[in-house]
Amino acid sequence: MALFLMPIFLFQISLEELLNKAMKNNPEILSAQRIYRATLYQKEYYRWWLPNPEIGFGASFSEPRFEFSISQKLPFPSKLNALGKKADSVSSLELKRLELMKWEIKTQIKEHYFELWFIYSQKEILEDMKMLVSDLAEVVQSRYRFGQEPIASLIRVQIELSKIQERIINLSADISVLSSKISELVGEIPDSNIFPEGDIFPAKFDLPYSQLKDIALAHSPQLQVLQAEIELSKSDLFASKTELYPDFGFMFDTMGGMMRAMITFEIPAFFRKKEVKKIMESQEILLSSHSRFEAEKNRVLNLLKSFKDLSDSSFELWKLYKEVIIPQAELNFSAARANWEVGKVDFLTVIDSLTLLLSYKIEEKRYVSLNRKYNANIEKLLGLDEKEVINYEFNKER
Repeated sequence: MALFLMPIFLFQISLEELLNKAMKNNPEILSAQRIYRATLYQKEYYRWWLPNPEIGFGASFSEPRFEFSISQKLPFPSKLNALGKKADSVSSLELKRLELMKWEIKTQIKEHYFELWFIYSQKEILEDMKMLVSDLAEVVQSRYRFGQEPIASLIRVQIELSKIQERIINLSADISVLSSKISELVGEIPDSNIFPEGDIFPAKFDLPYSQLKDIALAHSPQLQVLQAEIELSKSDLFASKTELYPDFGFMFDTMGGMMRAMITFEIPAFFRKKEVKKIMESQEILLSSHSRFEAEKNRVLNLLKSFKDLSDSSFELWKLYKEVIIPQAELNFSAARANWEVGKVDFLTVIDSLTLLLSYKIEEKRYVSLNRKYNANIEKLLGLDEKEVINYEFNKER
């Protein structure tokens, strides 16, 4: 194919390679990974560490005497447990956010990649059409010299050549822009434009919406983030309730020349009003988290249905163009050209049939690109790629 005979200065790379590079180099993913790793340290010091002890040294002014004191705060046991659970919830939330970030980046790369493939496909079709129109232009010019073709036909064929060239130039600029966007997401700056490797075909999710819905409810990264936020709100509420319990303290000193020890209690003041308000605040935040989850669930499921319908329709339209419309348009162009050569129709009929064929070929490629972009969004909503969905259903049936 002409697409794969391009100059060597183009940077050939597969979608899988781009995705692998992005998972390692994308700045947003790297930042989210560091935030997640930071929460792992937080889990350790929240669960196991007591507050730092206080140690004091001094001397008496009335008598030459060295004095010493040490105190240690001991939180109520359930408070340390609550802080540990909260740290676990924070860590789990950041892990879910990291996974969602990966899906967001993967989907953006796929959308740009398939759009880039569509642009290269258009360019390939236009280059082929340019050669065909150039051949027609030579025939028209020859027929014009012999008085067999009006000047209007010669002008029209030159206009069509110019329009094709204009579209090729614009597509070259679009290629550069999309290559830059992909490079930004991947986290690299290549020395040349990118173009996709291999042929790309549409794909159809054969599972009905009802099954895709169940998968989304179980695996959707958007929903898992909000579920993790609910768990964090529950942990925060539990931690707020432990504030009602007293903290303990132990103190030992040698003040006044005597050794003494003391146990202290830090109890909620103001009849627990402050702590109760904190509990009420945490309860409202938890209810808000549940409401946000329900809203996001409805959004995800509605988007899933929309993208499923769009994916199915784009697949069927691709088949229609590939198997019916384009073959008919090719026959129409061949018939128009044959009739023009024997003088049965004018040249404008030939050009019109050719431009129609050109538009149909481009539409066929557009539906391939749209189908793959819709599928990329379905995968993001499901939290599984197409192969994982197939394996998921296979393992579930077993």
